[in-house]
Amino acid sequence: MLDLARTTWLEGDQCYDLLVAGEATGLPILPKPQRKPPAGSVWLLQRRGRFRDDGYTWQSKPNGQVREGHVRLCARGVRQMHCYYGVPAADGPHRRLIWIDPDACPRVKTDPKA
Repeated sequence: MLDLARTTWLEGDQCYDLLVAGEATGLPILPKPQRKPPAGSVWLLQRRGRFRDDGYTWQSKPNGQVREGHVRLCARGVRQMHCYYGVPAADGPHRRLIWIDPDACPRVKTDPKA
């Protein structure tokens, strides 16, 4: 599934499976984002890992904040994930950050300190 994730956007069920598998996928959980990751990069990041500090310049709103969208994603027919997405200010990769909602999916343990 990682090869597929590097070339196309995954469906909700595929994202969910990847997140639940966590480090078993061979992806380490990083404390901070990679610096200017190339398009197609897939990695896990600690929830409080300051995902915006990746070295890219993202489109901004008039107030100077990063312009991002937020949607809820479904897996197994239930809305149980969140997704932030951003568009680069210049040529570059789009960013999607997806996480499982611990309230919607209590079997997924989350570390409150992470």
